[in-house]
Amino acid sequence: MAGLLFVFVDSTRGVTVPTSRNPRRARRAASTIAIAGVVAGLTAGCSAESTSADPEASASAAPTISESPDPSASATTDGTAEAAELPSGPDSFGAVPIGTDGVAFGPVATGDVPVVDVYFDFACHYCMLFEMGVTPDLVEMAEAGEATVVLHPVAILDRNFPSAYSTRASAAAMVVAETSPEHFLLFTASLMSSQEQLPEDGWTENQLAELATDLGAPQETADAILSTDFEDTVGEATEAAFAGGMQGTPSVAVDGALLDYEQINYIEPGALTEYLDAL
Repeated sequence: MAGLLFVFVDSTRGVTVPTSRNPRRARRAASTIAIAGVVAGLTAGCSAESTSADPEASASAAPTISESPDPSASATTDGTAEAAELPSGPDSFGAVPIGTDGVAFGPVATGDVPVVDVYFDFACHYCMLFEMGVTPDLVEMAEAGEATVVLHPVAILDRNFPSAYSTRASAAAMVVAETSPEHFLLFTASLMSSQEQLPEDGWTENQLAELATDLGAPQETADAILSTDFEDTVGEATEAAFAGGMQGTPSVAVDGALLDYEQINYIEPGALTEYLDAL
């Protein structure tokens, strides 16, 4: 397939993970598998209460703020909810802003544009759908200066993996963002696309490091992944997001207010950008 130029091979399991030099092209190609039809009627997402990232197992866990146990989080009539102390915006803890150059921590849009924060787990099925069908449009908006887009790798599905894969994967993504920011979107897209082949305990640190270097990241990045430098950061960022009202993944906040998935089906391709364009 055009654009699929690398493969990440697990020699012990015979697993091949497709990757691409152009993450947006890869996401758009993947989104052609009728994502709109799959998600149009969904009211589900991954939650910390789920025992599986499989959509059927997660079907009762909608990422909606209206179920928040936080009494200070109250739903509003326009599909948003007020969130207390939600880590949001390009300078928030654990945040990876996408610059107008398409690079992590690059210069972000300024002026009167919406700030869009996305909270995701690499083991979450619905996050994979969001990555394929929605993230490319958000990146284009960031590059065009039409929105400030901020990604938040979190870990809510560690209970499904003996070695806490959700934390390890998000920590690896943070390492890439810090040490090789031009490869962050590519790494994220590739790791999400590998979800269908994910081993029972997730990819190992060695495999995550190999993926990063195969995509062009330097040895410094691989070494930092192997040293698990950012795992504590992921844990703290996840706790802060929950404290701020996040109930599951993917979750989306606009200008610091979490969207109610039951009112705005932001996993459906085009729905979120339509909402943002109407602001």
